[in-house]
Amino acid sequence: FQDAISPIIEELHFHDHTLIVFLISSLVLYIILLILTTKLTRTNYEDLSFDSYIIPMSDLKPGELRLLEVDNQVVLPIEITIRILISSKDVLHS
Repeated sequence: FQDAISPIIEELHFHDHTLIVFLISSLVLYIILLILTTKLTRTNYEDLSFDSYIIPMSDLKPGELRLLEVDNQVVLPIEITIRILISSKDVLHS
């Protein structure tokens, strides 16, 4: 760092300091406005649906877990509210 008494700083005039402060302030203001005006795009997921069925024991591969492996896996985001509707062709047990 250079302190205020260094020769380079002493050569700067008032207008140079003003320009530097103005440029930094403009950059900070631009970044703040960019953050505030950027809107998160949300997709309408009302029509999103998929089916996922448990893989039968006869089709399991070595290392796959019974009653936990499905034919159509999905990865869900974290720290967001998710609504899941579950239906069954048979009895649901809790």
